[in-house]
Amino acid sequence: MSVIATPARQSTGGISARTVNRIVIYGLLALFALFYLMPLFVMLVTSFKTMDEIQNGNMLALPQAPTFEPWLKAWGETCV
Repeated sequence: MSVIATPARQSTGGISARTVNRIVIYGLLALFALFYLMPLFVMLVTSFKTMDEIQNGNMLALPQAPTFEPWLKAWGETCV
């Protein structure tokens, strides 16, 4: 039985199609992950804002003076 050797691929110095495909796939996955996690981010950031900041501000902005008051009120008034 004989073995036929195949010549090694020569690098052309450019970006291969496989690398481009991976970059596109990982880029799309990152965009979908951001799209999926954005409501969670908005919900979490909003929970630390005062009502005035929620009504007058940008939903994506970080709270100017973070407060735990809504968390204390929610945990204190729940009927368990």
